Amino acid sequence: MRNAVRILLAAVVFSAVVTISGPAVRACPDGTEIDINYYDANKCWQGEHYVSCWCDVSNFGTLTGATYKHMQSWSCDGSGSSDIWYVWNGSMFVVTSDPGVGDC
Repeated sequence: MRNAVRILLAAVVFSAVVTISGPAVRACPDGTEIDINYYDANKCWQGEHYVSCWCDVSNFGTLTGATYKHMQSWSCDGSGSSDIWYVWNGSMFVVTSDPGVGDC
């Protein structure tokens, strides 16, 4: 009887954890390749974050403290792409026009 109560209790706890935690967070966006490059205030490249269509993730350089961020993404089936520049406004990155790359 004690084993049945323990199993039932374990099942209830497991169900509660699964229900409360929600769906798993995906580290890779479905069907999209993403390349984000980070630039300092002089518009000099400082780092890159890349996620391939196969969810391979690569990081190069420094990804923090950037003034500009350039994000390019491509659909893995070739149906579209995007190219967006962002600037740090002191609290978050906001969309901006292409500031051009510095002579670094």
